[in-house]
Amino acid sequence: MSVIGNPVVRVGLQDLSITLNLENGLGDVRNRGSAVGLFLLLKDGGEAFDAEEVHAWALMNGWTEEGAKSLAQIATDVNAGKKVRPKRKWAPDALERMRARARSGAPPQVG
Repeated sequence: MSVIGNPVVRVGLQDLSITLNLENGLGDVRNRGSAVGLFLLLKDGGEAFDAEEVHAWALMNGWTEEGAKSLAQIATDVNAGKKVRPKRKWAPDALERMRARARSGAPPQVG
């Protein structure tokens, strides 16, 4: 059972996780930018997420404690409307692909 209430957010976190070296967490500026970009994409698309759920999910899926805390903090900051930098844009159709996979239960995809 997933601790993420929104299946689209879960799919997005899965996609993010398979593109990062989880040992490095979000210390790398590109990794952090990808996480910021994901949460901005989700928020702008009307997909709700909870930082505590994000933290718990990350810990259950191979993230370090520090990485999970950083990921949850980004989620908190984006939810609060703070300007979070840096950000990396996801593909224009990324959110629609996440929604489709959330509906179908298909596995995560890179790219």
